[in-house]
Amino acid sequence: MHEFYVKRPSAIHQIDARVKLIFILVFIIFAGLLPDEAWAAYILDLSLILSLALASQVGYRVVFKRSLLVLPILLAALPLIFFGPKPHISIELVHDIELNISQPGSTRFLAITVKSWLCIQAAVLLAATTQFTDIVTAMKQLRVPVIFTSIIDLMWRYLFIMIEEAQCLLRARSSRSAHDHRSPFNLRFLIWQARMTGGMAGSLFLRSLERSDRVYAAMLSRGYCGELLPAERLPLSKENWKILGGGIWVAGLIFLIGLLAGG
Repeated sequence: MHEFYVKRPSAIHQIDARVKLIFILVFIIFAGLLPDEAWAAYILDLSLILSLALASQVGYRVVFKRSLLVLPILLAALPLIFFGPKPHISIELVHDIELNISQPGSTRFLAITVKSWLCIQAAVLLAATTQFTDIVTAMKQLRVPVIFTSIIDLMWRYLFIMIEEAQCLLRARSSRSAHDHRSPFNLRFLIWQARMTGGMAGSLFLRSLERSDRVYAAMLSRGYCGELLPAERLPLSKENWKILGGGIWVAGLIFLIGLLAGG
């Protein structure tokens, strides 16, 4: 697993992490509060994300591919299409079988999809232009509770450890099995893989606990006392204040347009 940060020599990368973090949070809040039918604001928000992706030299293709993470989450809102409020549209599938689709529910589902997609894209753009350590440092400088920043930081670090342990288990399984990759389908091999998956999950849990104990012991030996080292609170420069103010003004203007167009 690799970090989401994409190193580029762009002006977006050089902006203070606190500015980017505050702007993304404001953008997400404004996007989430938009009315369901504020399609003009959705287009403007998407144009803003596209402009920032191009200006950061990350490219919108990277942002788009990583934002597809939101698709499985949208399954929770899928029942709105069929069980939403009236009026309903009946579509006859086969004889005596009809499918009722709620017009308000469909609009609501589409709005949730677009909002979630825009928010995920904004978060992906933040991660692609800002190193994770800088994001955590910015949170500390903004006086986010220490317990919250510590949990996020340790969770990120231990996530890589768990993925490394999982890769070791997968390599061990591959070295102990033989499979003819020329055959497109081997039922016995698939059954064996499925049977081994449960045991691998248990082994991964135990190995992760043992590895985390060793890592924690190493942290204690290096002076860890339950809190990460405090970050130095440096004041924002005038240029960063101007960038932050301009970004919030643009996001607020798009939100106002959404209220007027969708209200």
